[in-house]
Amino acid sequence: RFHPGLRVTVSPLGVDCGWFRPESPSPAPEVDLAFVGHFEHPPNPDAVRFLVHDVLPRLGRPARARIIGQGVTPAVAALARPGSVDVTGAVPDVRPHLARAAVVVAPVRFGTGMRGKVLEALAMGRPVVTTTLGAEGLGATDGVELLIADGAEAMADAIVRLLRDPETSAAIAHRARTFVEARFDWDGIAA
Repeated sequence: RFHPGLRVTVSPLGVDCGWFRPESPSPAPEVDLAFVGHFEHPPNPDAVRFLVHDVLPRLGRPARARIIGQGVTPAVAALARPGSVDVTGAVPDVRPHLARAAVVVAPVRFGTGMRGKVLEALAMGRPVVTTTLGAEGLGATDGVELLIADGAEAMADAIVRLLRDPETSAAIAHRARTFVEARFDWDGIAA
């Protein structure tokens, strides 16, 4: 309005697909689930509490989850369960943790904007289960590049589906990587 001749462009959030890329060969999973977040941001502690208290008990099978990120609060640290929930806190490089998770989860229930953690997991070629809010702004298709599940029962069902069906999990992970390379790689965005 103040500068009508000013050229304006909008750039989406991106990810460095050269840095965040699948390992080859793909390592065997160390954990069933991984969650990455900064825990001073309120949606993240809520998401991991929801995961541990509401989703994991509905899986109908033992599962091991790893919670990774900076700013671990005492409440988040208290979610650790020997043999089932590891709270690692900050790590020097998140990529090995993503690569060694069978499924990456982002059960975000409030907040707005795109999730860098989801883009990083997709770029790593990991199958992702997230909520509608967790997929916000991506334009990804449920069941194609990731699985979208709102509510504890739906989230548990989606996770179990991927854990039980490695072929579906691998296909979604492959499409996720292709999707991110085409739409969210920083080199493409810069060009």
